[in-house]
Amino acid sequence: MLLAAAIALACAALVAAGWAFRQARRSRHALSAAHARLARIDADLPATDDDVGVGAEALRRDVRVTFEAKEVEHDQALLAKLLADFRDVAGAEEAIFWRWRADRDSLSPAVWSSESARPAHFNLAEWGPLVQWSAETGVVQTVGQDDVAYVSAACVKRDDVLLGVLSLTHSGGLGLQRAALKEWLPRLADQLATFHELLGVRRRYARHMRQSQALLDAVQRLQGDRGGEGLARALCETALDVSGARGAVLVRWDGESEVGEVHFATEGTGLRAPTPLDSASVVADVCRTGKLHVLEDARGAASGQALYGAVRVIREPGSVAIIPVAKEGRVLGALVLEADDVGALTLEDTRPLTVLGAVVAGSLEMAWQ
Repeated sequence: MLLAAAIALACAALVAAGWAFRQARRSRHALSAAHARLARIDADLPATDDDVGVGAEALRRDVRVTFEAKEVEHDQALLAKLLADFRDVAGAEEAIFWRWRADRDSLSPAVWSSESARPAHFNLAEWGPLVQWSAETGVVQTVGQDDVAYVSAACVKRDDVLLGVLSLTHSGGLGLQRAALKEWLPRLADQLATFHELLGVRRRYARHMRQSQALLDAVQRLQGDRGGEGLARALCETALDVSGARGAVLVRWDGESEVGEVHFATEGTGLRAPTPLDSASVVADVCRTGKLHVLEDARGAASGQALYGAVRVIREPGSVAIIPVAKEGRVLGALVLEADDVGALTLEDTRPLTVLGAVVAGSLEMAWQ
């Protein structure tokens, strides 16, 4: 009797040891697979010095758009790799991240695991309402028979803000049963939300570093020549690089007498310096008020002699930005930018130029005195 009990106990111990051994092997395999996934994602991340050497031109809107488009494309590829891992873990044919568009009150496929121009294994007519229902209810939704699910969807949220929906599909049935999906899909959705947030932080950091380096390059250009004529030329030419405008003018202003003149002008303006500034002109009015003035649609407002009060033979600008140059509250002049197209210059485009104006204000005052 005792021998039988001992044998039974030994068998139970062997079974438990075997089970523990299999669990350990599964854990090691899962850990190894996780490390491999992280290594692949880490290898695709850009190096920290990728943006070194960015010049002042990086502040231009078209250059900014190009940089950001490349970053978005790269982030889409990283998200697709993560979704491919989700697909493989769940035994699915396809994993899709549906981005929520609050302005349209709708969901649209943003990234998917399939290497195709659009999701290849999702029946939109049949399963689309399920994804929408998951977003509205915040509950994991599944469709299938018994314990087998063909599609499952869960909300992707960060700090109670809806980012979208994660869906897993397989026409023959997912590898995870319904109970497992309801347990694991919210975890996968949370991982997706965290990864999405990290990519956003990295993009904002890259944008900040790019703008800082571009501004530093612009300031260094201006510090090369502190003389009046050389500094005026450097300021206008740097402003053209930063804004992409066709022409730039530096206006000198005497606040006491309220008299101004065109001190320097690039070829794209059709002006020659020195040229007196009409006291009734738009630029003179900005010098008096000291307030930034942006004409996104300058047609009419900048026609004829309205802008400077000076005659010039050149096509009227489509947009104009007038940035006061001031020191300790005193307006010393203004930097005027002209672009051919309507909307080519905006308030956002002028922000780096206000920094450049502040940098050179002291040197300009000394030179003009």
